[in-house]
Amino acid sequence: LPFITTNDDGSDRGKGGLHEEDGILFAKMLEEANFPSLETAGMGFLYDAERLKRLSAPRLTILEENSLHKAGSLEECSLESVVETKNNALNECLSLKTISMPRLKKVGIGFLERNNIEEAIFPVLQNAQPSFMSHSHSLEKIIMPSMERLDRYSLHDVPKLRKIYN
Repeated sequence: LPFITTNDDGSDRGKGGLHEEDGILFAKMLEEANFPSLETAGMGFLYDAERLKRLSAPRLTILEENSLHKAGSLEECSLESVVETKNNALNECLSLKTISMPRLKKVGIGFLERNNIEEAIFPVLQNAQPSFMSHSHSLEKIIMPSMERLDRYSLHDVPKLRKIYN
């Protein structure tokens, strides 16, 4: 969603968008989002979208920093084409229980930190950055058969983890 900014003279700059404060309010009210042709979710894309429950973005390949950070009500998300995430992309998505990202190859720091995910599936992910899924208090099972390197604190404070399939 494009933002309208303000010129030095006080006039609006930009078309077809919202002022930043209105955009933040809009994201907070959003419950379902479908982006059939979106390929990159920019920094803070749906930051703090506290009511967002379902997200579909079948062509999305990159999640920038904080793109879905604090989407606390997110229950379902279709991210099958995502190949890369930046720092804190899905941090604090507290209602998400299962995540499967079959094409994910690269993750940023704190990618899925502080969440309630019970099962995670990353078939082609090879390297996990620091705090990859730390503080995932509900995580019981993670599948990552291509994993070669887990960086520091990748799975720190994950008390229910019982199965790692590698």
